[in-house]
Amino acid sequence: MITVFHFFSRLFGNYGMAVILLTLLIKVCLHPLQRKMMISMNKMQKLQPELKKLQEKYKNRTGTQDKQRMFQEQQDIMRKGGASYSAGCLPMFVQLPILTALYGIFNRAFEIRAPNFCGSRTSPRPTA
Repeated sequence: MITVFHFFSRLFGNYGMAVILLTLLIKVCLHPLQRKMMISMNKMQKLQPELKKLQEKYKNRTGTQDKQRMFQEQQDIMRKGGASYSAGCLPMFVQLPILTALYGIFNRAFEIRAPNFCGSRTSPRPTA
């Protein structure tokens, strides 16, 4: 990632544009995962009333067979609705290392600490 960042900074001559372009590039690459996660969350939201009714039905039952039956019925409802618990969470586990690496780039890139948006270093103003 730092190589791509340096490429963008050399291509445009400033670090501000390099940060913007690297961020956009990462967003474009992660968009399919983000979209899949949002679709799954939307499906789960639509199935929520049915799942609540099922939980109310089995609310006062404590047997293991009742819990297994409730779980099986939940799975059937989710299968019919095309939803999955893991489809909402798994894309986050893929995105987390990528975003952590992006944070690491900006934390370790010493050359971008003092420059302004255009890439030139700002000098302290002389005091009168």
